[in-house]
Amino acid sequence: MYQVLYYISTVIISLLVFTSCGFAKNPSFVKHIIGYSVLKNPIIAYQIGTGKYHILVYSGIHGDEPNSVKLAWHLMDQIQRNELLIPDDIKLTVVPLVNPDGFIFHSRLNANGVDLNRNFPTATWKKIIYISGHRLPFGGGTKPASEPETLALINFFQEKQPAVSISYHSQAGFIYPEMADPVSVEIADLYAKGSGLPQKKEEWNELYYPVTGSFAQWIMQIQKKHTILVEHQHKNTIDAKELLENMNGLRHLFDTIGSGKIKSIHIQD
Repeated sequence: MYQVLYYISTVIISLLVFTSCGFAKNPSFVKHIIGYSVLKNPIIAYQIGTGKYHILVYSGIHGDEPNSVKLAWHLMDQIQRNELLIPDDIKLTVVPLVNPDGFIFHSRLNANGVDLNRNFPTATWKKIIYISGHRLPFGGGTKPASEPETLALINFFQEKQPAVSISYHSQAGFIYPEMADPVSVEIADLYAKGSGLPQKKEEWNELYYPVTGSFAQWIMQIQKKHTILVEHQHKNTIDAKELLENMNGLRHLFDTIGSGKIKSIHIQD
């Protein structure tokens, strides 16, 4: 049974990677396989630019949020068409599908039943997690970083050290910075100004539910880098208006960071 699932999932991911947006034809992007999922599907990063400010955009960490994946592919397509220009001082990496197994089965969780965004080794990590009122006894994993997808992101991040990370999710409908980091708040302000999308400046735990062991927490607390979360307005869909709003937000953010106007962004020497 698993061999059949492996074959089907590999075909689907291969089609997604090599045919979406005509992207594979663009020689300006460099493709890296940064790891593999539980079912051995590749987790792929695409890089463009060589600037000193490295920005990471990632999506699909929850497989039941396909609109986040669509937005990441749309971003790459816009760059390919020269509709969105990357400033000289920017290096951009896009990981459009962190959880390919969950994406195939339209599941928030990976193939081991773990919420990858609760599996990172932070001080808040817990084995038992709660999602929308449901208790998941092993939703955080058997231990921190127990999942291959989590390790792929950790290893990539530790090697490349992106200064700013942007995560796409659904469906809260706003931009959210890690509130303990003033630079992340400034980055969220820029994205909101460019996009016109609303933002929240309260702690997520106070707004909704406790978050433990997330990638954003690990980025800020352990790696001491800057990160924001962009939540789409709907669970599964994203329309042309919202795509355009997000492209405008990214354009404003790229241009501002690329011009060196945010002096407090830490650049790896």
